[in-house]
Amino acid sequence: MGTRARLVVYAPGKPIASRAAQDAFREMDLLDAVLSDYRVDSEVARLRAHAASDAFAEPAPISTDMLHTLVWSLSIARVTHGAFDPTIAPLTQLWRQARREGAAPSGPAFDEARSRVGYGHLILDANARTLAFAVRGMALDFGAVGKGLAADRAISSLRNAGLASCMIEFGGEIVAGDPPPDAPPDAPPLARGWTIALPRGETSVLANAALATSGDAEQVIELDGVRYAHILDPRTGSPVRGPIEASVLAPLGALADPLASAVCVLGPEGLRRVQGWSGWAACLIMPDGQVRTIGNWPKQLDLDREEDHASPAAR
Repeated sequence: MGTRARLVVYAPGKPIASRAAQDAFREMDLLDAVLSDYRVDSEVARLRAHAASDAFAEPAPISTDMLHTLVWSLSIARVTHGAFDPTIAPLTQLWRQARREGAAPSGPAFDEARSRVGYGHLILDANARTLAFAVRGMALDFGAVGKGLAADRAISSLRNAGLASCMIEFGGEIVAGDPPPDAPPDAPPLARGWTIALPRGETSVLANAALATSGDAEQVIELDGVRYAHILDPRTGSPVRGPIEASVLAPLGALADPLASAVCVLGPEGLRRVQGWSGWAACLIMPDGQVRTIGNWPKQLDLDREEDHASPAAR
């Protein structure tokens, strides 16, 4: 998925840790082969070719992993009213080109790309496990959810191997399993976990939860002297004005990852829209420097992985 992943695992010995880590990375590779838009042989690439063909409106078979990812992504898209949208790829490609060329896209090119974006144009048949497109030339982009899904899968693999004390850092996303076994035995529950850095120099203790951060701290688009975040608003087709940064603590990487992007797009409205959800917290740093928080930020999260929070990519 175009970035690096690092696992930290506690195990009885190095051979056990090595085998479990290799299995976890293998699970991530399997998902990468489905969701990555950096690979010409991925399932995303195959569906992009189908959508560009004359048969775009005909159902194309999809894998179980693609089905689960789409069902999950569409649920997040509906909750965020389109601030997260897995069909944003045409606009992503357009603005990547604009960044390379140092000039904003032309009006006709922008309008054409925007016309091919909209999760409502996907025709998903979960029973038949097929996908068709209502608009020719659509394309899928799971950049705002794929890392979270893959990190969840890695943690699930390590748990299945009996190594529940583990953590993964994947392109800035962090998903933690059980606390390290060397935590002080007399420490209170809220002090047992993986110590992680948060925005503004804060720290939190993370266990059985995920942290995702989105914004323009590292990736920006500067056009005509204006600084934009690399995050696009799928509803308008334009980049989010920076500087901005959102961090989300949630039960799963598959939830924290897309919500962090959506909160950047929606701003304080995004915090209000999902504030009724249980087991998550967020911090938003606005372009004017104001800081908004919601939930138990930045307290430790140690959450049971209930059925309604089950990762769609876990096996």
